Amino acid sequence: QTSPLPIELLNFAAVCTKGIVHLTWSTATETDNNYFTIARSADGLNFTDVAQVAGAGNSSTLIKYQATDPAAALSLNYYYRLKQTDYDGRSSYSQIVVTNCSAKDGAGGMMTAYPNPSGNGESVFVQLSDLPAEAKVLIVAINIFGQVVYSKVTMSDSNGGVLEAIDQTQSLSAGIYTIIGSTQNDIVKQKIVIK
Repeated sequence: QTSPLPIELLNFAAVCTKGIVHLTWSTATETDNNYFTIARSADGLNFTDVAQVAGAGNSSTLIKYQATDPAAALSLNYYYRLKQTDYDGRSSYSQIVVTNCSAKDGAGGMMTAYPNPSGNGESVFVQLSDLPAEAKVLIVAINIFGQVVYSKVTMSDSNGGVLEAIDQTQSLSAGIYTIIGSTQNDIVKQKIVIK
């Protein structure tokens, strides 16, 4: 004996704009649909609920939904999944989608910190681009307690680029850090994980 699926999910997407993840999805039909739950993960395995949206109950017409996750502003790749819960407590899950907020934050400039995650004792490379040419650039690493554990001033090249290596054996132990690159007019940032 089979029962109909509680919803017919047409799509589920996550897009990062100016440090905020916008989540959208739509259904073609719903049967006894109580609510949706958005869950976020940094590793694609362990998820934390970040938003809940009421369902339509019963519907046979197209319904579009949306939610936002402003807490993902400094990101690794973030993974999202959509959980649907019936009135009787039964639930089902969507496929996992991924987005990345780390590329750009502020008026200009792009940053990539890699490898991410990286192993303990492995150098982390910070690459910046689209900055002003031959400008002073401050690169800092901040731990989860807000303490600056690495700081260096360097210069961008004639193309507005910087490539800097952070030696973990001297600066970064296992943990989560926010890497920030800043000039007079631009700030870019990205979270990294040291295992």
